[in-house]
Amino acid sequence: MFSEKGNNVDQNVEPWVPTTTSISKQIIVSQQPGYGNYTTIQAAIDQGVPENNAQWIHIFVTAGYYGEQIIVPESKPYIFLEGDRGGSLVYFNCSGDIFNATLSVKANNFLAKKMIFKRRGQYDYKERTQAVAASVEGDKIAFIQCAFVGVQDTLFDVGGRHYFYQCYIEGYVDFIFGRGQSVYEGCHIYLSTGDYGNTGAGSITAQRRDSGNDPNGFVFKHCTVDGKAQAILGRPWGPYSRVVFFQSNFSDVIVPAGWDAWTYVGQEYKFMYAEMNCYGPGANRSQRVKWEKHLTQQQAKDLLGNGFINSDGWLDQFPIKLPHP
Repeated sequence: MFSEKGNNVDQNVEPWVPTTTSISKQIIVSQQPGYGNYTTIQAAIDQGVPENNAQWIHIFVTAGYYGEQIIVPESKPYIFLEGDRGGSLVYFNCSGDIFNATLSVKANNFLAKKMIFKRRGQYDYKERTQAVAASVEGDKIAFIQCAFVGVQDTLFDVGGRHYFYQCYIEGYVDFIFGRGQSVYEGCHIYLSTGDYGNTGAGSITAQRRDSGNDPNGFVFKHCTVDGKAQAILGRPWGPYSRVVFFQSNFSDVIVPAGWDAWTYVGQEYKFMYAEMNCYGPGANRSQRVKWEKHLTQQQAKDLLGNGFINSDGWLDQFPIKLPHP
């Protein structure tokens, strides 16, 4: 489980090595006087990264609790944001709508590693507010061993091609949502209501896909799903919603039906909701909704292969060597 002292990622993994893509500049953010270049992450972005940047800039964030809201504007691509070994925590406590996130990435070509983004909103029997830890709307974005902590709408995967590797994602209601074309690999998905009092079932995903020709969708590979509360795997935010779980470990937090049609009852034939080679007590599909799909060999190849998000090789253009989905 996530801890504010650091995320839950495996600290013994192979260290990431530099690639031939060079880093043009390094910036250090530290709350320790006299140690870093800036005391806040936003100042490092605003003042340390030039407009229309075309070369990778490394912003290293020393361990600490950073109470700020971070916005990476569209005009500042090629930022590599890296936390200390145990993870550097950024938190934002104000309640608000989905566009008021702790981290908002509007630029393309963004990389974050070992960062923790946390957001809290109200959640009780009478009232629930959105609390977005991260909003990711640029293209060619990767998060490596990061953590996203919230309750409702934790991770707004707005749109674009995104890769989440060994990340921790915590929430309860639609906490991975949006219209991103994204792969979540080796991630820990945690259902937690904390002390919020709700005893009903939550929902892990709310993926939006408006047409059968849209290339987007959420693919979860080799993930672990567990926690304190029960939930469905997903419900549609759009009529052609697409979510696939592959070789993932489900604890008993997954309700037997698995999925819900939400406001699209009668249009279930349009969804692409599928599980393939998953295991654990929550992976029993005997009581799943009858409209859950079974992937054909070609569909499995298209969705689970490297080409789903990386057909043009963008994952090879980062300043550290990344695994491929």
